[in-house]
Amino acid sequence: ARATIVISGARADEPGASVVTVVGRSKLAAGTSLRPWLKLGAQSGFRPGMATLETNDTGDFTWSRRTARSVTLYVRSLDGSVTSNRITIR
Repeated sequence: ARATIVISGARADEPGASVVTVVGRSKLAAGTSLRPWLKLGAQSGFRPGMATLETNDTGDFTWSRRTARSVTLYVRSLDGSVTSNRITIR
C-alpha cells in the first residue's frame, strides 16, 4: 500500500486560550515520526513546528497547538518522503 497522510482539524476555545487540534490518519507504520509545518497568520512561508509526532498502532495521530491566529498547516515525515494535505483553520 502506498504511504499516505490525511489530516483534518478544528479550533476550540478553552478558558484563556484558543486551541487548534489536528487529527491525522495514515498508512504509515506504527511509531513513524512526523513533523507539522505551519504558516501562522500572514507569515510568508511554512516553518517546521517544534513537535515530533508519532503514529500509533493504526497509523493515526493527534496534535494540538494554542494559537488565536489563523493557521495553515500540513504534516510531513521527517525524511520528507510523505506529505499530508494542507488545511487552514481560521
